[in-house]
Amino acid sequence: MHGLTRRVPEGYAAVDLFPSAGPAPLRVCVLCRAEAGGAGGRLVVVRDVLDASVYLGCILDAAGEVDQWIEVWVQRVDALDASAGEGRGRLSNAALEERWKRTVAGLAAAEPDLLIRTGYEEKYPPAFGLDVARGVAARVMHEPTGTDWDVCRDEDVLAGRNLASYRSSLKRYLWVAREGAGSTFVPVEDEGAVRSSVLTGVNRDLTPFNLGGGLMMVRRLAPIAYADQVDIIGGRSWSGVQHGVAALDLRAGHESVTRVTGFAGDPEPIDPDRLFLGRHGRWGRLVEALHLKAKLLAEALNAVRTTVSKTGRPLLNLTDESFRVELWEAGVGLPRLWTSRVRIVDPGTAHEMAVGEVRERCFVSPDGIGRGVYRPEMASEGSRGRCDLRIRSVDDSDAAGVVVEATFRTDERVPSGGSELVELRVPLDDRRVLLHGRLRTEPALGPGEMRFRSMPVQMEAGGLKAAEGVPMRDVAFEVVPLASTPCDLHALGVLGVRTLLVDGKNTLAVALDELVSLARQAEKEREADGSVSLEDSFERAFFGDARWADSIGPQRLVAEEVPPVQALDMIPPEIWVRVLTVLSRMLMGVSDASWCRDVGDTRGLAPQVVFEEAASALADVLVRTRSLIVVDWRHNREVHAVVRAFREGMERTGDEGIPTLR
Repeated sequence: MHGLTRRVPEGYAAVDLFPSAGPAPLRVCVLCRAEAGGAGGRLVVVRDVLDASVYLGCILDAAGEVDQWIEVWVQRVDALDASAGEGRGRLSNAALEERWKRTVAGLAAAEPDLLIRTGYEEKYPPAFGLDVARGVAARVMHEPTGTDWDVCRDEDVLAGRNLASYRSSLKRYLWVAREGAGSTFVPVEDEGAVRSSVLTGVNRDLTPFNLGGGLMMVRRLAPIAYADQVDIIGGRSWSGVQHGVAALDLRAGHESVTRVTGFAGDPEPIDPDRLFLGRHGRWGRLVEALHLKAKLLAEALNAVRTTVSKTGRPLLNLTDESFRVELWEAGVGLPRLWTSRVRIVDPGTAHEMAVGEVRERCFVSPDGIGRGVYRPEMASEGSRGRCDLRIRSVDDSDAAGVVVEATFRTDERVPSGGSELVELRVPLDDRRVLLHGRLRTEPALGPGEMRFRSMPVQMEAGGLKAAEGVPMRDVAFEVVPLASTPCDLHALGVLGVRTLLVDGKNTLAVALDELVSLARQAEKEREADGSVSLEDSFERAFFGDARWADSIGPQRLVAEEVPPVQALDMIPPEIWVRVLTVLSRMLMGVSDASWCRDVGDTRGLAPQVVFEEAASALADVLVRTRSLIVVDWRHNREVHAVVRAFREGMERTGDEGIPTLR
C-alpha cells in the first residue's frame, strides 16, 4: 500500500467505474463525497491538465478495503472550447485524440508500473455518470426509446444537421443513435442543456462524470505534489489531498510517538518521517533537509532522463507540477521521507516537426515551449524579417543535395553559431527556393554581415548558380529554433532553485534572479583571473558580498529562522558553493559554464545525453551531503563556530560594526 490507508475516508463513497454482472475480486473506483453539496463538488480533483481532469480513486477488494489508491484521468474538452489560451485554434477532437495517445505512451514508457490498463486508453467509452447511492457508474438512458445517450461521431449526420464536425472541432454532441438524424442533439459543454435534456427522469440523480465520452486512463496514485514534498522536508506539514476547504490525509500510521531521553527525562517527540538529526535542533534539520532536497531533485532529473531515453523526445514544458511523490512503507527505524520516490506524471506532448527537407530533429509542443518561470529565454523565438543576400558559391557535388554558401546581412537580431536554423525564401525567376541553414560570424565580414551555409537541398543547381554574385534585397527569412532536451534541463535547474533556495520568505522568481546574478558575477571573476577554477570563482563571488548569503544561503533549506552565518557554520561552504554551481550550470545560457547554450544544444548526440553531466554532479552532491549525516556533526559545528569567531575578530568591521562575510 506504500504507506497509505486502506480505508475509504469517512463521508466518502467509492463508486465502481466498470461494474460487472457478478461479484468481482477487485473493483476500479472513483472517490465521491457521499452527500451532494459542499465546496469542491462531489469528486476529488487531484489536478487538471490541458485536456483532462484527474480524479482521486481507489481499487477495492472483495472486502471493501482499499487495495491501492489511484488517479483516474478523464479527457475533457468542455473547458477547452471556451478557452482563449495559446494554441486553442490548433486543437480539435482528432488532435486531442493523438495527443492523448502520445501522453499514454509516454507515461507507459516512463513509469510502466504505474499504469493500470482498462482498454479505454485508446477506445472511447460510452457517455456515463455516477450513481453514488448505488456505488456504480451508469450510462445515461433515453427513456422514450430505452437506449442510451451517446456522443455523435457520425460526420455525415452532423453535417446534415449543420452542426460542427466532430474530428475538426472541439464540439461534442449527445444524441440517441436509434433516432438517427431526427434525434435531439445536446452540446456537451452546455451544462444547462445537459441537465434539462439528459439528466432527467431516471438520470436525475446521476453525478456527471464522463458525459463527453472522453478517453480514460488509470494510474497508481503518487499522493504528494512535488512542491508540497519540498515544503514538508523544509519543516512544514502536509494536510493531504485538497478537496474544497478540507483535505484528505491518506497516510497510514502517521501518529507521532515519544521517547524519554536518558538525560533530563523529558519526553521528546520522534517524527517517523525523519532521521534522528531532528533531535539536535535546527542544525540537524538543516543537514537532513539539504540531503533530502538534493535527493528529490536528483530523482526528478533521473525520471526525465529515463522518459526521454524511452520515448526519444523531450518534454518541453516541465514544471514542478510535472512530478509527484510516492510514499513507501517505512521499515522499523526507517523514516518515510527517506523512502519516498519522485514520479513523473506529465511526460509532455512534444512531437517531431519536419523543417522543409532538413532531417535535423525539431520538436514542438501544442502547449508551447516552457511554462511561466520555467520557460527558457529564447531570444530568437519568432524572429523574422528581411535581409540582403549574396550567393557566394553553389556546390552540387554532395549526393545529399545542393549546398549554398552566401553572405547574409540584416538589421534584425538573429543568432549566429547556435542551434537555430535560418529559413530563407530566395527569389529565383518566378519562384521561391526554400533554403535552411545556419549563420556564423567571420572576422573578414563587414558590419552586420554573417556567413550563411545551407543544408543540402534536392533541386537543380542551375538557377542558383546563375544567381552567384548577384545582390538580392528584401529576402524573407525566419529563425526556426530546434527545441530539444536543453529546455528540459533548464526547467530542472529552475526546479532545483525551487527545491533548494525557496523557503516561503522569498519567491522562486527572486531566488532564480539572484542565482543568475551570482553566476554572472562568478563569470567576471574567471575573466579577471583565467587561472581560477569554476567553483573557486563561485566561492569568490559568493563570499565577496554578504547579499548572497542572505538571499541564497543554506538557511533557505528550512522554514524556520536560521541566521545565514550560522547556516554556513552547519553546511560546509564548499558544499553549498558546489550546490549553487550545479544549479547555475543547469540553466541555459546563463554563463559560459552552462551545460547548454540554447534550446537545441544537444551537440548532435542522443537527447538524453544532455542530462548526464548534471546527473553526475548531483550524485556527487548526494555523496557529500550524506557524509554530513554520519560524521560527528555537533563537534563539526562547534569547530565552525570557533573558526568563524576567530575570523570575524581578525576582519575589519563595516560602518555599523558588522563583520564582513567572506
